Parts: sequence; structure tokens; C-alpha cells
Amino acid sequence: MSEAPLNHSISATRRPRGIVWMASYPRSGMTWVRMFLRNLIDVLDRKDAADDLNAMAGFGVGDTDVAHYSAVTDGAADEADPKVIAEARPKVLRELLDRADGLLPVRTHFANVAMFGTPAIDPSVTAAGIYVVRNPLDVAVSYAAFRGMSVDDAIATMAQSGQTVATPGRRVFTLLGSWSEHVASWTATQTPALHVVRYEDLVADPVPRFKAIASHVSMTAPDEAIAEAVARCDFARIRAIEAEKGFGERPASAERFFRAGRVDQWRTGLTPAQIDTISSTHVNQMARFGYLPEIAPA
Repeated sequence: MSEAPLNHSISATRRPRGIVWMASYPRSGMTWVRMFLRNLIDVLDRKDAADDLNAMAGFGVGDTDVAHYSAVTDGAADEADPKVIAEARPKVLRELLDRADGLLPVRTHFANVAMFGTPAIDPSVTAAGIYVVRNPLDVAVSYAAFRGMSVDDAIATMAQSGQTVATPGRRVFTLLGSWSEHVASWTATQTPALHVVRYEDLVADPVPRFKAIASHVSMTAPDEAIAEAVARCDFARIRAIEAEKGFGERPASAERFFRAGRVDQWRTGLTPAQIDTISSTHVNQMARFGYLPEIAPA
């Protein structure tokens, strides 16, 4: 395994070792967080700023890579029955952790639920977690562009209960659920092991918000190091690097991975009817995080 564990000036506050989950619903900003943590390690190691997005975003282990599951299942893992994958997942996570020292960052879009009686986010190997939540009005705009679908189709996808996604040949299935199901599964129960942050707050006040993320995984760094790491993954900078050199996580359906990164894109990207549909579908979770529109659409 080439991915390095979170072992730079870090010690677990909840457990001496285990998985640190880097979780979010798709298009919510977790790639930015991964890049920040990678850049912060480089800053502390006094390495020059990297211009390789694949190296920065590759920080952490993907929890659905086919190779992980092929090693513990018979046959092609991406063609296996979902029940087989669900039952294999605890062994996959344990083997990933056994190869690491200390805390192991694992990136996931899985909802924090049980599948066929098996927890997707196995508490026995979990040390901590970071969950990024983003306004679903903006997620819908971003998700539509990312998947090459209409905004209406993106809205319908985000409302689909029990939704699963997969990338044949590359990743086994991920159980997302709807946007509301995903957010509730991770955040409905408060626990000190989980740090929840709104994407909008990362954009508005990045240095203290990213410092809190680093602190949550016991990563000690002075404010100037935090600021430098934030600057290295400034949206304009990484967007320019992608334009010049590309990015391996961009699907063929998307013109670019780092599209806009702005807050409140929905104000010009959604119709009143679309705003109303999203708000009524996800009203409870939107209200919890302050995302309901100030003025009800006509």
C-alpha cells in the first residue's frame, strides 16, 4: 500500500491507532480537506508546494477499491453480490489498518449504516472521523455538472432512498442513500470522535476551520503552517493546475473536477421550482444546518 498513514506529529486522542474516516456526500468538499491535510504534512516537512493534484488528493485510502475486495472474495469483486461485498468489508478494513502504523485516513462516501446486518463504518477499527456537509442546493448544481446530467436528474438522484453507486472495474458499490439519509446517518448522533464541518464555513473562514480539522486528528501545527497549507490548496491554484495537467478523479462526464467551488451557486443555477423541490424533500436536515432559503420561493 503506497498511501502513508496519518503519522506525522499525530497521536490518536480516542484510540492509539485506527481509521480516521474522511466522509461526505459526493461534491461536498472532502477532496479539498484531503488536499489540505496532505499539504500540511508537506509544510511541516518543509517540502516545496506540490503541483500534482493526484498526489495531493490521493492522500488516504479509498474504501471501495476493487483490489482491496478481490483479495478477500472469490472472483471479480466488482461483479460480486452486494451481500458478499458487505460481509467482506470488515475484513478489508481490518487488513488495510493492519498495514498501517497509527492512524490511517480512509476516504468514503458510504452512509454510516448497516448493510445486511454489517456496519459499513466498522466501529471496531474506527479512531475518529471528519464529515463535511454542504448545502444540497449547491450540491445539486455541482453534481449535475460532475455527472453530466440535468439538474432535475441530479435532484431526483439526491432524493433516492437507499441509492447505491459503483464504478465497474475500479470500485465496488457505495451505499449513499439520499442526501438527507447520508447526512443524518453521520451526524444525527453527536460523538466527540466525529468532527462535523460545513463546507460554507471552510470557504468563509478557512484557517481556523482547517486548524480545527488538523487538531481533531491530533496534528499539531502553528497558525502560519495552517495558513500556508490552505494557500497551497487555494481553489484558484488547484483549478489552474487541473487545467494544465489534468486530474485523475475527473470522470469523462465532467469538463473539470474543480468547477467553481463557490457558495450559493444555487441562486443563479436553480429555478424556483427546483429550489422548492430540494427544500421540501430535505427540509429536516437543511434546517439543522441552516440551509433553508431565507425567502420561500414563489
